[in-house]
Amino acid sequence: MKSEIKSKQSGAALSYRLDLDVYGNRFAVILKTEALFKYLENEFRYFLGSNGSETYVLFEDELPVRFDSSRDSDRMIRGTVSQFIYSHLRSEYLLIHGSCVAKKDRCYLFIGQKCSGKSTAALLGKLLGYEILSDEVLLFKRGDPGQIYAFPHNIKVRAGTHLVLSEIMPDKYSVYASYYPKDFHVIPNIRSAQVNKICLLQHTGKHPAMYIYDNLIAKSRETVRKDLCEITNILNMSETAQLQINLTNGRHIWKSFDLLTKILS
Repeated sequence: MKSEIKSKQSGAALSYRLDLDVYGNRFAVILKTEALFKYLENEFRYFLGSNGSETYVLFEDELPVRFDSSRDSDRMIRGTVSQFIYSHLRSEYLLIHGSCVAKKDRCYLFIGQKCSGKSTAALLGKLLGYEILSDEVLLFKRGDPGQIYAFPHNIKVRAGTHLVLSEIMPDKYSVYASYYPKDFHVIPNIRSAQVNKICLLQHTGKHPAMYIYDNLIAKSRETVRKDLCEITNILNMSETAQLQINLTNGRHIWKSFDLLTKILS
């Protein structure tokens, strides 16, 4: 159900209401500017609708920054709206950072520390005919083992992803290369899927994308190990469903994704 701009006259102020239905949970975001409304409508269009049983309301005044499309404020605002939604889903769902692709009877989860290649793996799956269910949050419903639910966001094609996919699949990637460094729009046709494999993306050597302190890296790895354990438990899957993919850092990191290409093919 498509959400439309709903305006009302309140003194001199014009407001816009964005209605979202996230698996039966209804959310309303009340905004002051049409530009911000259109941005968030585009980002959350997979959940546009107002069929939920209860409405949780977020006002623009509660957002951390003012919207400015020329800066990174759009990402901060999207993150705040996402966190607002997550906070009301946690009693019913387990949420873990990662990405997921699925097609027919195959579904792969990708988890790993920051900048480990989760978005690259998701877009690689897209080139191989998979649907991207999520690039940011893995959504598991408690009491429904084995299933993951779609929670898509637009994906930003970063430099590393652009390099890897250009090297691995130049012909298929050429269709999407024009998005770099813009956002890639994701609307999956699959609502949920039965998970087959959990892929742990792990780098050898230095962190691939940024210089951070060793203790922060260790903390990130510990978080990933905890996430892996939680996923395995809630999906009721054995360790044989886990697959570790070691990615060699450096100029030829794209070669490491050849293995993932073979796995997904």
